[in-house]
Amino acid sequence: MPQEDILLKEFPKSAFQAQMTAELTKFLQEPEQVAYFQQHPDQLAEITSNPAAAIDDMYHVLHDEAINNRVGRDEGTQIVWLGPDIDPVAHVLAKRSMTAAGGPSAECIGALVACAVDVLTLAFQILGAVTIARNLAKTLAAGLEPAGLIGLEVSVNAVLQAASKWDKAVAIARLAGQIFKQLGLKQILQALKDNLRWYQWILMGVIMAAQLVVWFASDGIALAAEIVIAVVLVGVLAADIVAAVGKCGWSASPAVPAPA
Repeated sequence: MPQEDILLKEFPKSAFQAQMTAELTKFLQEPEQVAYFQQHPDQLAEITSNPAAAIDDMYHVLHDEAINNRVGRDEGTQIVWLGPDIDPVAHVLAKRSMTAAGGPSAECIGALVACAVDVLTLAFQILGAVTIARNLAKTLAAGLEPAGLIGLEVSVNAVLQAASKWDKAVAIARLAGQIFKQLGLKQILQALKDNLRWYQWILMGVIMAAQLVVWFASDGIALAAEIVIAVVLVGVLAADIVAAVGKCGWSASPAVPAPA
């Protein structure tokens, strides 16, 4: 079974357990995770004392999450955001105020932050982290730099100019790739560590690390295939992109961005 089929939404339990056993072993051996668990030996003991049970818990968290969101139920195991609901625009604008005068307006930066939040939310919802997607996206968007956001002009315009549903999905996937590159996996894992229960951040960290490789090794085509069916979320992003182009004073251009 292809890796992306194992990692997205719902999984055959046996395939999930085999995949997660291998991924969890690699994850726990990474230097950053070794250092983290040296400071949190109780968490490591919970995993290593019975890894099969830990992986079984992970399966049920994500499996129940996908089912509950699909059928509109709130009961059952869910991935719960434990951190604050932050304002990413305020965080990014604070960085802008510390730089030299001039440059893009506050309205432009705010509109671009909104686009980044939309893109990240879309990606995290596709990954199955439905209940935490918006909070995680806002937390990560707060870490973006104004200059990096302005550097998204060509990619933002490419989404606006895309003629077909597929071309728009590819353009969004490439925009997502640029945003994820600005953040880096370390920042994503840190946000998960800071705001989720230990077994939930490990679950999402392992899945995201593996899935981001799958998505962007294909120039975003694997992600684009998922975006095509996310009609409502793409509609929200499209509206925010139109607003960003207007507020930043960009002339819409059909230029195609370089692959992420």
